[in-house]
Amino acid sequence: MPKENILIHIMAKAPIAKWCNTRIGVTLGHEHSATLQKCLIDDLIRFVDNASYQYILHIGLPRSQDAKTFSTEEIPDPVDYNHMIDLGQAMASALSTSRTSYPSTYHVFIGVDSPVGVMINLEKVAIDRDLDETVWIGPTYDGGIYLLGVPPSWQNPFEDIAWGTANVYAQLTHRVKQLGVYKVKILEKQSDLDESEDIPATIRSMNTHKLNELKSFLLLSQWNTLGLV
Repeated sequence: MPKENILIHIMAKAPIAKWCNTRIGVTLGHEHSATLQKCLIDDLIRFVDNASYQYILHIGLPRSQDAKTFSTEEIPDPVDYNHMIDLGQAMASALSTSRTSYPSTYHVFIGVDSPVGVMINLEKVAIDRDLDETVWIGPTYDGGIYLLGVPPSWQNPFEDIAWGTANVYAQLTHRVKQLGVYKVKILEKQSDLDESEDIPATIRSMNTHKLNELKSFLLLSQWNTLGLV
């Protein structure tokens, strides 16, 4: 499918201390976790932009934070702000609002905490000739997902999935197969960056796949050198 018929939805919490990467923040400090989140967002934006994909960045804000007052000087458009803590709700909203401008588009949802998985596998999705009838899923080792691709005809809501748990991949795969409408294609399993213990493996994986110019790689490597991880 031509890249102009694919829309990437980058789903990320705002890089605000004590709001994003909270488990990493407990170990390394919440300001550090916010800095990491900003680097991860920047890396994915640069990646999809350089690869000539259309994209929308969806930023989740805490309910106490007004989107009008959130500093955006370093977050480029197109960006959509929301206060939906549940990822399923945020994805459903992103899909619904984008369909007006992109009625015949294949939608790919990616998170920022598995940059290697996204960067080495997104092209596999893009070159699939059966995207109109295929749901692509990228699983993580902890039972979550790092990528979800759905065709223009996808009407199934993202509700009743235990987002943020080890059951996401299993429940989502079961849901799609239950519909009996789409093919299900699975990408290779990847690790994600949820805990400080995941950092060394992430650094190694980025090195292996020659992603050592990423802002997140440079930051994580610096922390590693300083003995923070």
